[in-house]
Amino acid sequence: HFDVEADDRCAADYAVISNKPITKAVFNDMGTDDRALEKSQNTASGSRLCGDILPQPFTSSANQIGVGFFSDYTTSAGGFLLTYEAINRSSCHGGFHFSSHHGIFEDDSGPSVNYGPNVNCSYFITVPANHIMSLKFLSLGIEPSPGCKFDYINIWDVDTGHLLRRICGLSFPDIVVTPGRRVRLQMVTDASLEYTGFVVSY
Repeated sequence: HFDVEADDRCAADYAVISNKPITKAVFNDMGTDDRALEKSQNTASGSRLCGDILPQPFTSSANQIGVGFFSDYTTSAGGFLLTYEAINRSSCHGGFHFSSHHGIFEDDSGPSVNYGPNVNCSYFITVPANHIMSLKFLSLGIEPSPGCKFDYINIWDVDTGHLLRRICGLSFPDIVVTPGRRVRLQMVTDASLEYTGFVVSY
């Protein structure tokens, strides 16, 4: 259930979901001016949520999550009800899903831990209709090998099923521009030699 006063920018009432605890400073940092509103919307962490459409499921990158709620002094609504569960990081739990205009995410090992062995995890990205997508790696540490035959990231075009790129190593690849609006990043690792993983923006 989700019912929070709606407006185009979620500037009046809104909920916030974040990878870190929600504090007063988080709300202050979000601000109310146009630039702050644009920055705080449609991001992977700390995004404003309002309206009566159920938000996409949110999967944290670590073992904590923050949920905050702000309302002004006018116009009330029904509020929200959410559920949560702990999931096994190595299982990937069916994959991770992102559906905003832009965002940043990392492999599910987190920023300070090497990825695990025998991983097969998918990250699904869908951008709005009439858009295509660019992917830029901000960090990359995937076991190097000729032909990327041990550990690698496959980038798939979901609509056609075509493999767009296979990536491994420690050097940032060129920006990947996709032909469609739906992409799957598939991370596959073998039983040995774990590295730091990846951070990607879209």
